[in-house]
Amino acid sequence: MPVLIREAAEEFYLYLEAERGCSPLTVQAYCSDVEQLCEFLKDEEVLPQVDAVTPKLLRQFLLVMKQAGLAASTRGRRLYALRSLWDFLEKAEMAEANPCRKVSAPKTRQSVLEYLTPEE
Repeated sequence: MPVLIREAAEEFYLYLEAERGCSPLTVQAYCSDVEQLCEFLKDEEVLPQVDAVTPKLLRQFLLVMKQAGLAASTRGRRLYALRSLWDFLEKAEMAEANPCRKVSAPKTRQSVLEYLTPEE
């Protein structure tokens, strides 16, 4: 029987709080990231099932976020959250593989630090 992402994610949120000791705000951020993925899947007319998510879909998800103007760091954080979810799903035997492992996080720009001179 197919596993729905939202249902599987509920167990993941419990795991984050109970076993990993994450704060409610962290869990809320993970929840938001999962919801963003589910909305994307809906827009792409893909069933929101764990096994329906592929590396190609995740790359498309990253591209949509980039086109929406989201920073590389934000896109990378969302990918990390999804990777953590699928790692959990693999361990819980709700997913056969983690498609996120085959997708690289967007590169972030290294900003050059500007220092004050002694006169400033």
